[in-house]
Amino acid sequence: MNVAKAPFAVVVTGVWLHLVAPWAAAQAGQGLGMLQVSVQVDGLSCPFCAYGLEKKLKKVENVANLEIRISEGRAVITPAAGTSVDLAEVERAVREGGFTPRALTVTARGRLTRLHGAPALELVDGSMLLLAEGGETDALLQSAQGSVVRVEGQATREQPKGHAGHPYTLTVRSFETVS
Repeated sequence: MNVAKAPFAVVVTGVWLHLVAPWAAAQAGQGLGMLQVSVQVDGLSCPFCAYGLEKKLKKVENVANLEIRISEGRAVITPAAGTSVDLAEVERAVREGGFTPRALTVTARGRLTRLHGAPALELVDGSMLLLAEGGETDALLQSAQGSVVRVEGQATREQPKGHAGHPYTLTVRSFETVS
């Protein structure tokens, strides 16, 4: 009789954990972090090449899911919930795979703030993503200073003076206020 009840209990427990875990993670980090990183890859043309690139990119810390889109010449990374990936590590992995990384597109959720006077997005555990001034960033700063926002834009390697620990700047293409 106990054997018959065990599978039902396991299913209920599994459903309970599935429903509660995302809520608990969102509450712990307020859902902050990178949501997706897409890298344009020059030279990606066959399944064998894609497999080699996949092996390299899966070694990047915090990669939860990876999709190689051969027809688009693009790798799409989904970081583990509430985390970020190191963009320099992504570019390095692409190079080590024998390819040339091009455009890096980042979608992230964070708290809009300033870092030494420059606009920034605070992600998780105090990590920051600098935002390029002008354009959509100015509109974002006017409407959502201090708020949690979801932004999408192109990350470029440029190190503004005084920001040695932040080698990438995000040019915001679109945004929405989350809270």
